[in-house]
Amino acid sequence: MKKPDGAIQLDVAALYATLDAERQLREMTLEEVADELRICYSTLACWRRGGGMNADALVRLSLWLPRLDLRAYARQPADSPPAQREAA
Repeated sequence: MKKPDGAIQLDVAALYATLDAERQLREMTLEEVADELRICYSTLACWRRGGGMNADALVRLSLWLPRLDLRAYARQPADSPPAQREAA
């Protein structure tokens, strides 16, 4: 599905990298993380590839990573093209 023009997107691959760093810090397996987040292991694999993340999973992840600031993972839309000048 195409995102609407001007939509802010989440950098899921970067967010996954943060999750994985925390996982390693806690000395957990990916399966243990998936169990704690109550998501499928395959969902983590999807995130690793930069796939989509639904709001429920994002809330679960933000609770698991209490210092998470989602603003750091927001991708701003590209600047819109300059307005077209009317022909004189």
